[in-house]
Amino acid sequence: MNTAKLCLGTVQLGMKYGIQGSAKPSTEQAIELLLKAYKGGISSFDTASAYGEAETILGLFLSHPEVDRSKVEIITKVSLSAHNIARESIRNQMETELSSSLARLGVAYVDGCLFHNAKLLSLQGGYDALLRLKEKNLTKQIGISVYTPEEAMTILSLKGIDIIQIPYNALDRRWDNPDFFLMAHEKGIRVFARSVLLQGLLMMSLEMLPDKMQFAKDVLNEFHTICQNFGVIPFEAAVGFVFNHPGIDHIVFGVDNLDQLDAYLNLPDKRNISLEKAFRSSWLDIDNRILRPDLW
Repeated sequence: MNTAKLCLGTVQLGMKYGIQGSAKPSTEQAIELLLKAYKGGISSFDTASAYGEAETILGLFLSHPEVDRSKVEIITKVSLSAHNIARESIRNQMETELSSSLARLGVAYVDGCLFHNAKLLSLQGGYDALLRLKEKNLTKQIGISVYTPEEAMTILSLKGIDIIQIPYNALDRRWDNPDFFLMAHEKGIRVFARSVLLQGLLMMSLEMLPDKMQFAKDVLNEFHTICQNFGVIPFEAAVGFVFNHPGIDHIVFGVDNLDQLDAYLNLPDKRNISLEKAFRSSWLDIDNRILRPDLW
């Protein structure tokens, strides 16, 4: 397993997260987990000001004597607290929010700063303010976290964008047409894929599926059936599908305990082309609610 392609997301370390609402680890447990990931070859970490205590915990990790800051990539996100912001104040608010993140992280800069939502680009002067964060050396790279291919294609037309973070998983055919991945790499933009397990949905048994999520029952059953037919556990099938995608540079994954981290660190290297083809030929017409956790 090429652990350099893994990016550990920290939302689960800062707050309860996901459809199953797993318990948030203690600060000590979170630091232990981050150190094990670092020693296991993971050097990229994803966080945000909106992730509860995540930035503060990541800051404690960065200050650990065993951690070399120069070998760690930290990517955070700004959200902006208000959407009706005068153009002249957008820069100040963004710089203030990022500066607060830097203080919690205990660093002078981050390696990447993203808009947490592509809709923030609609703010007058928002894009220029994002560029300015890079010009002021508060971040080495800038980017956008998106929800839809339409948002991503719009962002590909902008100059100066270094990173796009997208939701991508075995069920999601939206990103295969048009050829978003080819265009991104032609522009030198790194693609980070999140929601690889659909916030844990792909790992759930049908019996555990909440009543409000029964619309996903048939699709989830088909996913598990395909995995069973190929003799692959759902976790390895889902993560391997995204990990082996040639257009994805990093996968952002979240864990809240050491056993879950070990599962990622010990993923088999062998690629299952037949399983990938089976996934790609399935779910060509899927209920959009299944792919959008923000609609759950």
